[in-house]
Amino acid sequence: MLPKLTTGLAALVICYTLSSCYKTKKHDGPLPHDPTPVTTGNPPLPATNAQWVHINALPADSITALEMAGNVIYAASAPTGKIYTSTDNGANWTSTTAMGTGVHISAIAIGNGKIFAGNFYGTMYSSGDNGQTWTNEGAPTNAVTSFIKWYNELYCSSYDNFGKGVLKLNSTNNKWEPALTLGLGDVRVSKLAVFNNYFVAATSDFLAVYDPAAQIWHTKDYVDISQSRYKNTRFPSYVIDMIYDQGSALAQAYVGNDDQQMILRTDDQGATLYPDTIGIRADAYEDKYLMRGMLLGINKIYTVTNQYKGNAGIWIQHRDKGAPAGTTWARDEEFLPGVYAYAIRQFNNTLFLATTKGLYYKTL
Repeated sequence: MLPKLTTGLAALVICYTLSSCYKTKKHDGPLPHDPTPVTTGNPPLPATNAQWVHINALPADSITALEMAGNVIYAASAPTGKIYTSTDNGANWTSTTAMGTGVHISAIAIGNGKIFAGNFYGTMYSSGDNGQTWTNEGAPTNAVTSFIKWYNELYCSSYDNFGKGVLKLNSTNNKWEPALTLGLGDVRVSKLAVFNNYFVAATSDFLAVYDPAAQIWHTKDYVDISQSRYKNTRFPSYVIDMIYDQGSALAQAYVGNDDQQMILRTDDQGATLYPDTIGIRADAYEDKYLMRGMLLGINKIYTVTNQYKGNAGIWIQHRDKGAPAGTTWARDEEFLPGVYAYAIRQFNNTLFLATTKGLYYKTL
């Protein structure tokens, strides 16, 4: 049975918007949860000798969404409005047709026989012919922030505070409709995940876990708002990414009135949350660092952070899967200068890093 969680207090006025707030340029929304890597007989990319190498076959521009499904890698280019695909472990790439100029793709999913692409302005695109043609499904919500499959049905999250923070694909009419919103309230949702078969929504107010048996949401504040620094007031929060591994979940979170960055951990499906941040590249007030994605890899868990002040670039930190709380993230950390990250994914024995200057890879 799902442990009883502390119910959230009153909703608050959200300062984060994807069109006008100071976070917009840096956050832009999280990416979907990674599918399990699939081993194929296709040839890999050349070995990189433990270095990050740019994939020159793709444009050297912003790759804002990156996903794997089956044996296909999907990489979305913001300037071109196209999705690039590879079926041979990234060695060769083909392009879909463009969805249009200025289509800033924030999330990709495969379901109901289609490719779905959501963007930061709420518009949803779909293709039933592998991207040869695209259908503009309209704007069922505000900014699309993530996709997830739960019990073989496809859901998406949205930074929408009018009762459309969670939507489900209606496979009959191919429309996205509000789902599981009763009891969740008018909160923005930045990330969806599944913890041990429980549906989880990271909202602007709290972490929410849906109990399908009771058909209710249990909520938990990200931090103890009774602490003096929070003055019993819940401030807008934002979760960039979440992963779940061996009974424990980790979330990159920005919480509190000073936008404190931390990795939050739960070992009991969200009943308790606590920081697990030893060695993490993070700070408050977005002064220098900004966390930008997580990966549950085959053997390791990765966390990615952009550094905006000083020597600009990307920090890639990791630790072994199943590592206990308090294990440092700083051991064998890497730094990739001159670019900023959107997402990190793993396919077979290769890591892929979506950046502002294209797609990079490193063989393991």
